[in-house]
Amino acid sequence: MQQQDHVWQLIADYLNGEASPEALQELQQIMDADPLLKNTVELLVQFWQLQPEQNSKEINDAWDRHLKRMQST
Repeated sequence: MQQQDHVWQLIADYLNGEASPEALQELQQIMDADPLLKNTVELLVQFWQLQPEQNSKEINDAWDRHLKRMQST
């Protein structure tokens, strides 16, 4: 469990631009050994880099779809 917490802390630091070169190297080595984690991190990076307007629009669209489904039941 502590290893998972450490990995997620590395990912959070990476996304926030706070990871040291050593932490980046460690994260890269972990991702190289775990293709599923690598894919997850790549998706997180794409989501993280969305412009707030894009992110907000997607959230609003999803919420509208959810409300329509709720009203139809």
